[in-house]
Amino acid sequence: MLLRESELVQAMVGRAETALHAARALLVDAMAELMTATDIGGDRLLQARAAFRAACSNATECALQIVDSIAANAGTAAIFESGKLERAVRDAQAAAKHVAVSPNNYTIVGRLALGLESGTTRV
Repeated sequence: MLLRESELVQAMVGRAETALHAARALLVDAMAELMTATDIGGDRLLQARAAFRAACSNATECALQIVDSIAANAGTAAIFESGKLERAVRDAQAAAKHVAVSPNNYTIVGRLALGLESGTTRV
C-alpha cells in the first residue's frame, strides 16, 4: 500500500492543508489592512503593522509545525541529508529564527490590544 492510501496520512495532509490555508488567509487579511492603513496613518497604521508582523510569525510557526508533523510521520525517511524532506525541515527551522517572525510580535499585538504602548520603537 502506498503512503497516500493510508487514512492517517490523508488526515495529516488534510490538517496540514487546512492549517496552511488558515495561516495564508490571516496573512492576506493583515496585508490588506496594512495597505489600507498606510493611507490613513496614525494609530490604525501602528495596529496594522503589529498585526501584520504577528500574522508573519503565525505563518512561520504554522509552516514549521506542518513540516515537523510530516517529518515525524515519515520516520527515518526524514533524516537522510540527501532527501528533500530533511532539507525542508532545516529550512523551516532556520526561517523560524528570523527576527521578522519573532514570537515577540505577539507581545506587541497584545500590548496594543490592552491599550498599552507597543513597548518598542520598531513596529
